[in-house]
Amino acid sequence: SVESTLFNASFVYNKDLAQKLIVIMKKKSSSERRRSSIRYLLFKMMKDIVKKNIQNYQNLLRSIEDFQREDIPVIDDLIGDCWEVFHVCTEKYDPEKGENFYFFYNRYY
Repeated sequence: SVESTLFNASFVYNKDLAQKLIVIMKKKSSSERRRSSIRYLLFKMMKDIVKKNIQNYQNLLRSIEDFQREDIPVIDDLIGDCWEVFHVCTEKYDPEKGENFYFFYNRYY
């Protein structure tokens, strides 16, 4: 179950598990609560790519000569933005294509 995976996993991305969870999430029989739990678990599994994308974005902003450092968004806001993009990606992702969700999300973001 999602709950046992959530509390026993080390939250390292696993392609097969991610694919399986997305298939479960996309089934019409899944409740909204279950879909939310799966999304949360997947987002935690994607932590490495989320951190990398945030770091790259901050570095890009710092490299702009006229950009004021105080205008760089705080991490919490950036994580919220990543969550929104992640949510859209889980809706648009087609598990039938067999594509790795990790790369789908990274390309989309």
